[in-house]
Order: sequence, then structure tokens, then C-alpha cells
Amino acid sequence: MQSIEKVNRILVPTLLLIIVLSTLRAVTLPGADKDLAYLFTPQRESLRRPQIWLEALTQNAWDTGAGWGLILTYAAYVGRQDFVVKNALATGIGNNVVSLMAAVMIFSTVFATLGSQMSHAEVLAIVKDSGPASTGPTFIWVPQFFASLPLGRMFAALFFLGLSFAALSSLISMIELDVRVLVDFSISRKRAVWGIFLAGFAFGLPSALNTDFLANQDFVWGLALMISGLLISLALRRYGTARMRRELLEKI
Repeated sequence: MQSIEKVNRILVPTLLLIIVLSTLRAVTLPGADKDLAYLFTPQRESLRRPQIWLEALTQNAWDTGAGWGLILTYAAYVGRQDFVVKNALATGIGNNVVSLMAAVMIFSTVFATLGSQMSHAEVLAIVKDSGPASTGPTFIWVPQFFASLPLGRMFAALFFLGLSFAALSSLISMIELDVRVLVDFSISRKRAVWGIFLAGFAFGLPSALNTDFLANQDFVWGLALMISGLLISLALRRYGTARMRRELLEKI
């Protein structure tokens, strides 16, 4: 755990730096002005579609960990110097800012590549349908963007290395959450770790072998996060926010 934390202290800021520099480069690509206008112009007809709101909410839940119970893992290790509200605010704002920069980078690349040949609707359809479970923007178009840059291979390697370690750290926290629950039921930590590892491998194997199953699970569990988040909100409302701050947060 400590070694992964040390590596993340280097790779995750490096990943952020690469995204910032890539975004600055992306806005200078041919047609970037049209891309930005299209990306940030609201389409009222789309806002009337419930599926758009559901996909946006589930994507944000995947990004921030909202509704997972994932934050409980980190909460078990925080000290008095770690302010819950500040960290929650930084997580939400930081995640969405990075997501917007990534959108600018990816859409600028796609429009610069295909914009002269296709309409905006056709380009958007290609982005949406590239890869299963929305994996195309990251694994198809990001490599194409780095291929257009000087030292692009090096930046691409650092980008995906940082992305892999960020995912690994999230995976460890998910495993730790389940392990701590089992340990609380008097199961030894070693058995709990192996049990969760084997269960996770077994349940994840179908998604690794079949992209259609992966896309289905992405939607199903994204929807489950919405339900989980709603239940957490209702429980908090019943408990009382003022009471939670007084009896829980202020005693950390």
C-alpha cells in the first residue's frame, strides 16, 4: 500500500499535468473553435431526454465514487487534519474540471480528424459508438491525439501508466472496503483478502471476456449507484445533517 501511494504521488500529478498540456495543445488544432462551440452549447432537445440525465449522473458517480461506499474506506483512515467537507468539495470540483479538459482534448482531436469529412452529428455518433461501454474516447482517440504530438509516444506511455495506477489505487480501496466488513465479522484478514480477490475475479471474468456483457454491467451498476446514492441521501436526511456534523464529523 505504501509503495503504491508513493508511486501515485508522482504518476497522478504527472497524469494531471499531461491532461492540462494536452488540453492547451488540443485547442490549437484545426477546427477547435467549432468543437468548443459545439461542446459547450446546450441542446435543449437533449435535456428533455431522461437517458441523457441518467448517463451523465452514472458517469459522474463512476468518476467520483459517489454511491459506492468507497469513500468509507478512506474515511476509516482520515485524521483530524483531514477536513471531510473540503476533501469532498475538492473531489467533485477536481473530477469535473479534469473531465471537461479531457472532453476538450478528445472532441478537438475527433473534429480535427473527421470534421472536414462529416457533419457534427455524424462525428458525435462515431465518438459515442467507438468501443464498448464508452471506452472508445480513451483507448481509440486519445492515442490518436498523442500520435500527432512531438514525443507523443512518451506522453502516451506516461498518460496510460498514470491512468493504470489511478485505477489500481481505486481497485485497492474497493477491495479494502469489503475486507474491513469481513474482518469486523471476525474473519481473518488474510482469508478476507483472498475471498474478496477470488470473488472479484470470478464476477469480473465475464466482462473481461465479452464486451457486450461489459457494456451491460456498466449500465446496470451505474444505475445501481444512483439507487445507492439515493438511499444514502434518504438515510442522511432521516439522521439529520446537523446531527451528523455534530456527532460524527466534528469528533474525527
